Amino acid sequence: MEEYIVQPKNIFREPQRYEIHEGVKIYYMAGTFLPHARVVVNLISIFQHYLRRKKCQVFGENVNVVFDQGKREYMPDVKIVCDPNKIINDKKIVGAPDLVAEVLSPGTETDDIGYKKDIYEQYGVKEYWIVSTETRSIQVYLLKDGRYKLENVYRFYRSGEYEDLEDEQKSSVKTEFKTSLFEDLIISVEDVFENVN
Repeated sequence: MEEYIVQPKNIFREPQRYEIHEGVKIYYMAGTFLPHARVVVNLISIFQHYLRRKKCQVFGENVNVVFDQGKREYMPDVKIVCDPNKIINDKKIVGAPDLVAEVLSPGTETDDIGYKKDIYEQYGVKEYWIVSTETRSIQVYLLKDGRYKLENVYRFYRSGEYEDLEDEQKSSVKTEFKTSLFEDLIISVEDVFENVN
């Protein structure tokens, strides 16, 4: 299998995190920039709190998802699996999660918006979020008839930014939303971007 390093090798520790795209193993160094890490923690916290004693499980970026053994294996930042029969072992989930959230990073955003979105759609991930710490926005895509449709874009406005909006723009701002998976889970956009400057 062909391999390459996306980020420079650390001479003291070899990178352990990897993805496989079209049969090529891609290594990543551990560690992300702080806003990215905070949003991932916030999302996991929101879902963990809600999912306590429920059948669905939330996983972070340390668990890979195998879509096609040896050909397509990725490490989404946040994923939810509701199928109790889905194989979860050795830090891997085999098959499509129900929800995937990718928090954009400078080194991977093209992949998240491009081929990964296509792969998640192809393999039947029901809901896909593209989260930007730069614009403090969440694009929510829902799988309908085998294709992703943009359900909405949710954005966190700081108080000064909100005040600068026109009245018509203010009326369209949604500060909370629901995932298609759980009718009674209301997600605050402010909570997703808590402590993200």
